[in-house]
Amino acid sequence: NSADLAEIPETVQKEMEFILVKNMSDVIKHALEKEASSGKNDAGKDWDQKSPVKKEVEEEV
Repeated sequence: NSADLAEIPETVQKEMEFILVKNMSDVIKHALEKEASSGKNDAGKDWDQKSPVKKEVEEEV
């Protein structure tokens, strides 16, 4: 609710991006749009575009 934004301190508002939506479909659209276009994983690091590298591992027996 845009009226509820008045309850959030201005210092907090400056550090966050608020997207006002009408329904849950809008929420999903904005959430997936941002994640898909950012090219970032959950940790905020760039996805590795290279093929996985096979590493030889010695197993202790």
